[in-house]
Amino acid sequence: MCPKCGESLVKFSEDVSFLVKTKMPEIIVTKLIKENYKCPKCNKKDNKIFYPISSDPFPGSILTSSLASFIAFNKYELGIPFEHLSNYISTQINIPISKQCLANYMARLAERLEPIYIKMREDLINNEACVIHVDETTLAINRRPETDINRKKSYIYLYSSSFYGSQINIYDFRVSREAENVINILQNFKGVIVVDDCAIYDKACKKLDGIILQRCWAHARRKFANIVKTIDKKNLEKSIAAKILKQIEKLFETDKKIKEKSDTLDDIKKMRQKEEIPILSKIYKLVFMTKVKQGSPLEEAINYFKSIKLDLLTYLQYPTVDLTNNMAERAIKPFVIQRKAFMTSRSYEGAQIMAILFSIIRIAKINMLDIYDYIEYLSENIDKEKIENLVPYSEKMRDKFNIL
Repeated sequence: MCPKCGESLVKFSEDVSFLVKTKMPEIIVTKLIKENYKCPKCNKKDNKIFYPISSDPFPGSILTSSLASFIAFNKYELGIPFEHLSNYISTQINIPISKQCLANYMARLAERLEPIYIKMREDLINNEACVIHVDETTLAINRRPETDINRKKSYIYLYSSSFYGSQINIYDFRVSREAENVINILQNFKGVIVVDDCAIYDKACKKLDGIILQRCWAHARRKFANIVKTIDKKNLEKSIAAKILKQIEKLFETDKKIKEKSDTLDDIKKMRQKEEIPILSKIYKLVFMTKVKQGSPLEEAINYFKSIKLDLLTYLQYPTVDLTNNMAERAIKPFVIQRKAFMTSRSYEGAQIMAILFSIIRIAKINMLDIYDYIEYLSENIDKEKIENLVPYSEKMRDKFNIL
């Protein structure tokens, strides 16, 4: 009723809002009783006992596929350290599990799922686009062998597919930063690798037949962009760095438009050569005709450009090749973010376990799968189905676990 006149109030609109409440995750503990048998007559002679055969993927422990998936999701997707996860499970869920147990469980899961990792790596090497993006980042190891005790850094390498074909990110742990690390992975690959300016890729390319380099235009652009940031607006028109940067930006814009309006890969190749070669000519003319002050940032930028001048042009012949290595840099960023949480790996073995599980989880994520359910299903069925049907980008897994 209206407080002023007493008339009945009439609804004219409504406001809708939502509240989210949480409950503890459901944890089901099942008691298993395994009955073993013996023959009262024969056992006295041969001591034979009859045990039931277990179909459990992790016999002899409380570990199940769902618990393994829960731990893997929290550790490698959410970046929660084993110590914090152990405290949470022990205090909030009331099941005492040490961080060492969690690490051991993930070792067992990685061992079980390693065939998936190997299959995905093989699929990447044999991808139809014949393009692999490569990048690397550091990883500190807490406990190193005595023979390697003084090593400060180890590395995670990232091998990524291009925009074309199945989306695959393979993380590979290596103790050192040497060309042999790349050679071991890419020895059966034939095609283009898109990379930054690390010298190991030059060495790898020389030792491997059938591999061509495409250097990252974003790295080349960055050096000129950093110079332009330091120049006053009134001096920009005279700046050689600004002129080069302007043409590189134009190259990026042109390439983006070509991809948007092209129907086929052949169209991309033809339009690139028609529309981008004139822009490239202006860039190379500015770079090679400019006289620069010795020791200046501009000299450094131009010398860098000259050192990779041919490797910047590979993409003109291969329409599936991108101008930049952004594909790999975006893929390695999640690991870098997670590394801030767990900081280091305990051992070389632990780092390799992490690489296997991180790869599977990341590929599941970029293929829009429900990570938790997918990992549980893998663990339960890896020895029951064909491996090619279990990889995250398979039609069967996309139909079964797609979150969209």
